[in-house]
Amino acid sequence: MEVDDQVEPAPVAQRKTTKELIEHYFHILREGCGNSRCLNMYCASSARFYKHTPLPPNDAALEAVRLIKEKVPVKCTDVETSQITNAMHAQIPLSNNATSNDNTLSVGDLLLKSKPSTSSASGDTTSSLVSALSAATKSFTVKPLTESLVLETVEICKQHQKWSELVKLIGGTFSQIDVLKRSFRLEEADETTGLTLDLPSLRNTYSALYSLPELPFNSALINALTQLSDDLLIELQYRSAFERDPEILNVILIVLNLPCLDSPEYIEKVYPRFLKAMTHLPLQGRKSLVQTFVCLGREYQRSLLTSLQQLLTIRVVSQSEKWSSQHVLNYDEHIACAAKVMKLVYYASLLGGRLDDSDTLSKERENSENLKKSVLEFMRSVTERSSVKERAEVKEDPLAQVLGIRALDCREPLIHRLEFVNEMINETLATDQDFAYYKAQNGTFTFIEHSFLLSTATKSMAMYCDNKMRMISERRSAILSSLMHGRQLIPYLRLRVRRDHIIDDALVGLEMVFMDNPQDLKKQLYVEFDGEQGIDEGGVSKEFFQLITDEIFNPDFGMFAYDEDTRHFWFNPDSFENDAQFTLVGILLGLAIYNSIILDIRLPMVVYRKLMGKLGTLDDMELSHPVLYSSLNQLMRHEGNVEEDIMATFTLSRTNMFGETISHSLKEGGAELSVTNENREEYCHLYADYMLNKMVEKQFNAFFKGFHMVTDESPIETLFTAEEIEELVCGSSAWDLHALEESTEYDGFDAGSETIKHFWTVVHGMDVEDQKKLLQFVSGSDRVPVGGLSKLNMVITRNGPDCDRLPTSHTCFNVLLLPDYKNFEKLRERLTLAITHATGFGML
Repeated sequence: MEVDDQVEPAPVAQRKTTKELIEHYFHILREGCGNSRCLNMYCASSARFYKHTPLPPNDAALEAVRLIKEKVPVKCTDVETSQITNAMHAQIPLSNNATSNDNTLSVGDLLLKSKPSTSSASGDTTSSLVSALSAATKSFTVKPLTESLVLETVEICKQHQKWSELVKLIGGTFSQIDVLKRSFRLEEADETTGLTLDLPSLRNTYSALYSLPELPFNSALINALTQLSDDLLIELQYRSAFERDPEILNVILIVLNLPCLDSPEYIEKVYPRFLKAMTHLPLQGRKSLVQTFVCLGREYQRSLLTSLQQLLTIRVVSQSEKWSSQHVLNYDEHIACAAKVMKLVYYASLLGGRLDDSDTLSKERENSENLKKSVLEFMRSVTERSSVKERAEVKEDPLAQVLGIRALDCREPLIHRLEFVNEMINETLATDQDFAYYKAQNGTFTFIEHSFLLSTATKSMAMYCDNKMRMISERRSAILSSLMHGRQLIPYLRLRVRRDHIIDDALVGLEMVFMDNPQDLKKQLYVEFDGEQGIDEGGVSKEFFQLITDEIFNPDFGMFAYDEDTRHFWFNPDSFENDAQFTLVGILLGLAIYNSIILDIRLPMVVYRKLMGKLGTLDDMELSHPVLYSSLNQLMRHEGNVEEDIMATFTLSRTNMFGETISHSLKEGGAELSVTNENREEYCHLYADYMLNKMVEKQFNAFFKGFHMVTDESPIETLFTAEEIEELVCGSSAWDLHALEESTEYDGFDAGSETIKHFWTVVHGMDVEDQKKLLQFVSGSDRVPVGGLSKLNMVITRNGPDCDRLPTSHTCFNVLLLPDYKNFEKLRERLTLAITHATGFGML
């Protein structure tokens, strides 16, 4: 049958009508009729809209097809829209010559019942639907956002009191990666940041949007960001989006600059999904993002950090009932993704902070490698045993490597390290399991690899797990060696010392150990005092370390000099002690950390930095040699003619312990080279280098060697900063007896017992010296544990009824045995007497 050229064939008319209907349904579902009083529950303008939030484009298109198939009327009260809606449900002839009484179908019938035609012109229904859906979606062209476009749209919406255009603009743009990527774009990259994103314009736009009452675009933005996050994840994970176009970072920056990310609805629905997508950035993409964060400055980094911390805290608290040994924090995807993104902020804070100069860093790395190599060679030179293995390379974070940054390299980050610590994670984390995942390297997320989140106390627990594993390993090796070779079984590092010859006995005993097999230093320490019955479960070792450090750091012993101004000890360059003695002191310090024992020694911070492979610099002298630092600082700021006013040369003079003056040239020909305005900075740096490095090089290198003979395989360098290592050695500086009282447990008593009330009244009434004596009496050390006195885990046990016996203690377990004294005065008298005359160990 011939068809008139002026009349469209029936299948073509059907497809055209279907397309128009889907477009109309799509428009009503997405934008509405514009009448806020509309009663149609399927109209986006209506207060009765059946969805709580606006539909994304894809969902709206599918919903339009469903409503048409089910013949659901979408009739609005608006006259013009109503006419279109009525027309939409008109019957459509199946052929051009059919009458109203012939075969006729509504659009719903058409979608449900139509079958493929034999005519190639008709196609099938599925093709029609796909074409219609595609056309419906594309008919709403979304432009990239600019400040002027958004502000103009806001003004129009304000005038008409209808926000559908703004909702359409925001929802459409933020749901499409390509459109958002071209939004707020600069013609040329910014000279300062290197970005093609107009950040000032973006922030002005956000400011205008978020000043609107009730944020009419908010629901549309949430839906759009949800879709954007899913699309971005696919693009980054499977389609190498960053490699194809690095400007995809603009999308990330536009979203991360949103001022609402830390609001509950975004944290619940959007933020975690977006962070998950970000974690699939390739290494170079993460590097670029870190460098961008550096350019954006401290306040931006702190704002982003705050939102991430809030997400982490809310997630840990909201899921508190779920955490168990079977379901630990490591398995939570939201927490893992937030931590990975926070790492970018952490590195940006380091890179943007005050770093040592590149020449110094290069020298430090070379010096550190040489020192560690000498430790390995020394250990091999004193033993032929195969147990001395090549030192395992410290596993570095790949991102830190490409950025060329370590935490130790930054003296003053943009954001203090404590702001990155999340208390809820530290309270909930199963440290032993996290450490097991870290050692297994099986792909499970670990917090040790994101240690900026952890407190010093939590990290010390991780290192304790590592040390215990090594002790057990050495014990097993000793047992196996005994069985295989018939050697004497020595599962512990046993030291037997006399109180009145403690230094000689300890140093001789340790020297025999490391000269025979340095690996034995990694066994668990077991100390015996000659003539005493105490069994070392920790308490005897504590007293041993306290006694021996008191002796070694006595200025009369000559190894260390004491500075009255700083109250710090420093290496005595004129000491008569040989290198072996300083090596043994380093071993003692390493053993204390390895066995979780806190020491009462006061070394300047530069010592701990040097132990981590750093070199002493002029900045370090502010704490180690404040008087000299002040003089050098004045020289640096002197406004006159330095050569004429100061009349100094590149030489340094000092007085040794015998009162003799010793001169040292700071550089070749230094005695003839005057300090001038041009070279005074070089002079100050050379002066500091000599005082902190070269003058004590011999003593410190021996000390370094001993320390790393014990800790060479420990994660100490990757986990801790120099400040935290000082806390590991010396304990916390916080003296809070109320924290101790709140954390104390009772056996035979309770917190309301009369004797316990009297006890704490007595303790709080003591002066600090007596309080330290009590701490020494109970725990074997007067130092505060890492994390504060609440970490002491003290137990007060009822030791019988009222009697004249003195209180006693189990220092290994921090247990105080307290009789149930009948009154306050007797308790105070007995307790004071006990803590004042407490020396030695016996068996009860």
